[in-house]
Amino acid sequence: MEQNINTDFLEAMRKMTSTVTVIASREGDTQYAMTATSVVSLTLEPPSMLICINKNASIHSILSEKAKLSINILSTDQKEFSELCSNKSRENDRFKGDDWSYQDDIPYATNSVSSLFCECKQVIDYETHSIFMCKIISLINNDSRDCLLYHNASYNV
Repeated sequence: MEQNINTDFLEAMRKMTSTVTVIASREGDTQYAMTATSVVSLTLEPPSMLICINKNASIHSILSEKAKLSINILSTDQKEFSELCSNKSRENDRFKGDDWSYQDDIPYATNSVSSLFCECKQVIDYETHSIFMCKIISLINNDSRDCLLYHNASYNV
C-alpha cells in the first residue's frame, strides 16, 4: 500500500498543540494581520523569533529584511479575533473595532497574552513559504491571561 505522505504529515501536525498568534504589520496606510501557528523562539542572545508565512498570504509581500511587525500571542478570549484574522474573505474587517493598539506605528493586538515587536533580520525562501528571522526590539506581557491553543484542528480554551 502506497503511503500518502502529505495526508499523514497533516495528521501528525494536527496532534501537535500550538500556541495561536497573530502577526501584524503595516506599509503606509495599509495594515496587515494573519493568524499563525508556525511561530517559535529562535535565540535568547539576541532575543529572536522565527515565523513561517505562505508566499500567498497578503502580509508576505510587505515583510522583508528590516520590516517591523508584531507577533501577538493570543489569549483564550481571542478565539473570534483569531478566526477573523485567518478568514481571507474578511481581510478588510481585521482592523475594525477596538482590538488594536499601536507602538512605534506597529499595530498589535491589545488584549493578547504578549506582544513582541520585531524587526525582520533575515528571510529564507523555501518552496511555498518564507522563513522570517526577527529580532525582538520590545515587548508587552500580560501575565494575567492564558494562551489560546490549537490542537487537532480546533481551538482549546
